[in-house]
Amino acid sequence: MEIWTMELQRAHAQLLADDTYRSSVMKPQRLLGHLQGDALLEVLKFAPGSLLLTLAAVSPKARLLAELLEPRLSTNLRLILDDATVMHELVTEAAGTPLIQPLDTVAWWIDKCGISVSIRGDEMAFKLLGSSRLRPIVRSVSLSHLVRACPIPVDVALHLERIDMCGEAFASLSAHPSQMTQLRELHVMRCTSAALARLSQLPSITMLSIESKMAVAPFDNANAAQIPQQSLNGVDVIDMRLWAFARTLQHLRLSGRDLSVVTGFDCCESLSTFTAVNCQRLLSLSSLGLAVHLRTLFVSWCGVRDLGRLAACVCLQRVSFDTCGALESLAALAGAPRLREVDVFCSGVRDVQGLASCPCLETLRVTACRLLTDLSPLAGAPRLRIIDASFSTVSNLQGLGTCPCLEVLRLDMCPAVEDLHPLAGAPRLKYVFVNGLNHAALSYPSSLASRILPDPAG
Repeated sequence: MEIWTMELQRAHAQLLADDTYRSSVMKPQRLLGHLQGDALLEVLKFAPGSLLLTLAAVSPKARLLAELLEPRLSTNLRLILDDATVMHELVTEAAGTPLIQPLDTVAWWIDKCGISVSIRGDEMAFKLLGSSRLRPIVRSVSLSHLVRACPIPVDVALHLERIDMCGEAFASLSAHPSQMTQLRELHVMRCTSAALARLSQLPSITMLSIESKMAVAPFDNANAAQIPQQSLNGVDVIDMRLWAFARTLQHLRLSGRDLSVVTGFDCCESLSTFTAVNCQRLLSLSSLGLAVHLRTLFVSWCGVRDLGRLAACVCLQRVSFDTCGALESLAALAGAPRLREVDVFCSGVRDVQGLASCPCLETLRVTACRLLTDLSPLAGAPRLRIIDASFSTVSNLQGLGTCPCLEVLRLDMCPAVEDLHPLAGAPRLKYVFVNGLNHAALSYPSSLASRILPDPAG
């Protein structure tokens, strides 16, 4: 393996410690920023296409940097930055369509760069696994959700580090899950009860994504009659106490309208990130308070109304609720010792009681929360720097002037706001944004005039 290839992987691994980088779709740009100052990188930034291709043809380092800069190389081999390592992804085309580059050419690049390979595509991907040059270094397989069976050889499956496929395909793997000790990352679309039973036996998963959705076999599927009916049921209950890998799991993402109950967080001693998306039947996260090392919580388009005792998650730093209409209160966060950021969008939140008792809270966004009228419970919040209540019905700002660190207050499109006098005493207040408000009806002290944007004087 090239020395620079190892340096690239090391830099990526360091950045993965930052949750912002981990969840970013701009990983290549962020990684390039981390590598700023490399002489070859600076040359390639301004290189014309022909020179870029020439350099890439003779230098693995130039090739990898070119792939990070932009996808200017017409190839079915591309660099991917996943949640564990750096890989080359070999993309197959639709059945019957030839690869953009011959396999021998692709394999030559792979040998030069010394990076493990991820194969993505449909049934064509299985043909690549027959290559003697690729088979020993395949570490990831990502299949279309249309692929219902996965005849991956056992010797390949036992060395996989990442899998992305539908529930039926995962359940059809010939390798026994307990022997897949290298597997760290698993994404299962349309997870079935059979797939859930198999994945629960995996020994060392650190990142798991499950989409729970009713999966119905097509009428023309010749094998449909051979599949037990219960195997096609969507997953509605998840109990992590049944998972062999519960103690190693670090990142969990759940999605699907069938899912209604999630429990067993007390077994997840390494869990740092939990995400729930489109789980309309999921009403409670009460057991989440047992995840003692949880740092980040994302909940989007869910029916959640009960947060239990999230403040018991002593490592919790960031929470986000997006379009959760049933969520009315954030009181479960009261006193959370390390909570720094709360982001609530278009949800049913009616009050912000208890947040002032969070000693490290710096940023609060409660945008488009149409039932929120009162920010006075935030009075005296010790480290609160930014409040964004835009597009809400907030009218009461009493006590915000006693927030010693408050710097920015956004009240854009908050028609009920009329009086800004309660802000007069805030010692560090720099900006009050009031876009869309009737400035003629706005009351404020003269000492605040220069900090109101846009300027009410016009």
